[in-house]
Amino acid sequence: MAERIEELTFDYRNEENVLVRREVDRAVLSKGAWATIMYLYQDLDRRAGTYKSAKVSIVRYRKNNGVYRKQSSFNISSEKQGRAIMEVLDRWYSTDLDELIAAIKPGQDVTEKARVEPTPLPGIEAQTSSELPSGDSVGVVSAPAPLAHEASPEAVPQQDDGRDSGASEQTASPESKADVDADKPPVSQPWKPGN
Repeated sequence: MAERIEELTFDYRNEENVLVRREVDRAVLSKGAWATIMYLYQDLDRRAGTYKSAKVSIVRYRKNNGVYRKQSSFNISSEKQGRAIMEVLDRWYSTDLDELIAAIKPGQDVTEKARVEPTPLPGIEAQTSSELPSGDSVGVVSAPAPLAHEASPEAVPQQDDGRDSGASEQTASPESKADVDADKPPVSQPWKPGN
């Protein structure tokens, strides 16, 4: 447990006291109750007995009751990934961020810039409608005709669930109602002591 940022380390020793992860360098990104430290470190290759290529970990600590505790971390697992992150950050911060943000219209979702027209599925006929107030054309999809082996919705018999207004009970014959009741499983009674 460390009480000061300077006491925090990324070194890690196993049960045999072997240094399996060693800190090579560090950069303190923020201090205070929430501290962020970026570590350059190496893992031990146990077979070869040497340390592997360097990696980077960004660790977020929170000071609670006078002691820093790890809250979260992000590992940059390779040089390639690290360089890709550097390129993105350089592109974002080398341009005028205010200009980039101003290009987004008020109330516009950023994802609207990359809007893609929908592609209809095979066997589904796509229609367009220009009746929207904005004048945009939106793809409207109509359902395909049922296949020969599928039943149409009109042919599916409706089952009485007992929530009707009673009209179906008046038209149903006593024989058909008895047949429906015969198909229902018997209701089991709750267990009572002495049974």
